[in-house]
Amino acid sequence: MTGLEGTAIGEKIKEVLSMAGPAFGVGSNIQLNLNFKDMEEIKAHPMASQMLVNMDQLLTTLLGKDKATVLAHKPDFSSVSKEDLDKHYENSKYAAEKKHVIDFIDFATEMLEDFDPICKVNLQSCLYNVGSTEVTIKGTGYAELVSLIVKAATLGLRDDYAERIISDFKSEQEGGDEKKEEEA
Repeated sequence: MTGLEGTAIGEKIKEVLSMAGPAFGVGSNIQLNLNFKDMEEIKAHPMASQMLVNMDQLLTTLLGKDKATVLAHKPDFSSVSKEDLDKHYENSKYAAEKKHVIDFIDFATEMLEDFDPICKVNLQSCLYNVGSTEVTIKGTGYAELVSLIVKAATLGLRDDYAERIISDFKSEQEGGDEKKEEEA
């Protein structure tokens, strides 16, 4: 309170702070540890049972596809032979870039599935040194879960890119046929 010593307002501030001081000095250390060892414990919990949804229900609601379908999904290139598409990738930077995105997503999700199945995540937050929260999530299968989420989130993108690659291939074929007719 430099500059306010000896003034009426300085004395008032000092008085208020000295009365409120004990309130700021009160602290607490409350901990709540919840450990669930199996799914049955979670299902039996009165609050969790109301909110519990499995991944199949969530995916079916959001995408109209179940977990097995999402995990097994691959973009459909069956309308064009693999040899023709491979040649097309060499000649079309556009198609090659789209194919690289599809391949990268497939690679990344396969890599995630191969991670160590035991996972631990620590989340910490603090609000103006008044309250804080720390959450630790431990378990198995989180890498597979992230892979599933990525596959589900990019399902439409991968299909769209496959359609664009095939469309680009077919338009190039039509353009190539027209050039051959003009030359003849």
